[in-house]
Amino acid sequence: MKAETDLKVYKCLDYNRSYDMYSTPFQFMRVEFDKNGKFAFEMDADLLNDFPGVCGKVVCKMVEKGMHAYRAKAAADIISAKFHKDDGTKTHYAVIPKGSYYYIGNKCDIVSNRMIIFKRKKDFDAYAKENKVKTVE
Repeated sequence: MKAETDLKVYKCLDYNRSYDMYSTPFQFMRVEFDKNGKFAFEMDADLLNDFPGVCGKVVCKMVEKGMHAYRAKAAADIISAKFHKDDGTKTHYAVIPKGSYYYIGNKCDIVSNRMIIFKRKKDFDAYAKENKVKTVE
């Protein structure tokens, strides 16, 4: 589906105090926040097309290579508490920007080709104040 407005989601991130580094818990992608407390992910557009997968099934590259998050904060908090890698896995506010493509999974999960992750809630709040952000149904 294509986002008609910015969508609020929740992203789990690991934190390693020794390196002062954030990363995604499953893909181990380094997340470096800018001075405004934002990290922007964008997947190459050519990866949005489907390709033949295992046993002839069609697998969406976006699901394989995109940025995963949760539609409900409670679901992200449960994963963060269970995972707890390095110095802790925490839930961060995030946005799937308007015009992005996304796929909704069956366990409150969501994946997109574009996502903005915020270091602190106040960074998200500042963004949301200037932009129309909706909750994903």
